[in-house]
Amino acid sequence: MGDKKKEYRDKRTGMQTVRSVIFAIVLIITGFISIIYVADNTYAADEYRVHKSEVVVKTGATYTVKILNHDTKVSPKKFKWTSSNSKCVKVINGRIYGLKPGQATITAQMSGLKVNCEVFVCNKTETVLFKKYKKQVKVTAGKTVILEPQKYGKRLTYTSSDKTVATVSKKGKVTAKKAGNVKITSVSYGTDRYVSEIEVIVLPAASETPEITPTLTPDEPAPSVTPEPTVTVRMREETLMLFMRFSHENLFAHAMPLGMCSEGFFIAKMQCQSQVLRRIQSEKLEE
Repeated sequence: MGDKKKEYRDKRTGMQTVRSVIFAIVLIITGFISIIYVADNTYAADEYRVHKSEVVVKTGATYTVKILNHDTKVSPKKFKWTSSNSKCVKVINGRIYGLKPGQATITAQMSGLKVNCEVFVCNKTETVLFKKYKKQVKVTAGKTVILEPQKYGKRLTYTSSDKTVATVSKKGKVTAKKAGNVKITSVSYGTDRYVSEIEVIVLPAASETPEITPTLTPDEPAPSVTPEPTVTVRMREETLMLFMRFSHENLFAHAMPLGMCSEGFFIAKMQCQSQVLRRIQSEKLEE
């Protein structure tokens, strides 16, 4: 009898242990599922967005706003839709109705989550030129130019097709960055949608001509300047003394055939002096 009671107690204890283990497993699984669900909802909520933050609708036309979650389309019926200006824009389950020209903010709400979309209703799109310029304007790199449409409405915005060539501010100030071509576009909204486009040609900045200084390589010898031949006074004096000595020594040689009389000596002297003068003149010509 005692063995049966003990066996019964052991079985009961074993069953209780199994139940406790099963209950613990269920709690753990339930906890994991809850964590995954919350994490999934939080992650998904952060990724909800409209596919376009700005929409233009013609008067009398309609447009359907798409909501994406991680690039996956979500049914707009899950959200509650409202319009900030129901006189201009009406929205039903994400479908926008353009009633008359104006602007409105469309909001979609779900479990505290909000996503917005700006809607502009216009009769038509009108192309407008910029003041002072038509289709093209040239500006040097580093310079600026102001662009203003001849006609524009509310919320005037500017964009540049290539910000590396030229940038444009909110007030239409174009700053040329480097040589190239770029398109500047302005858009505004009123009764109509006003669009202005212009091509900006950025010219290269004028560069200063560097001063060229001739340099000599180490292997290249410096050019030598040959001095012009000069004849100093000393050379002339030496030459004159030489000829005077020559004429004096040959004076008697010239006078001997003429006789040693004073007249013959005078004639010989004149002949020697004539020779000296001719040599001096010849030397001057050589200089």
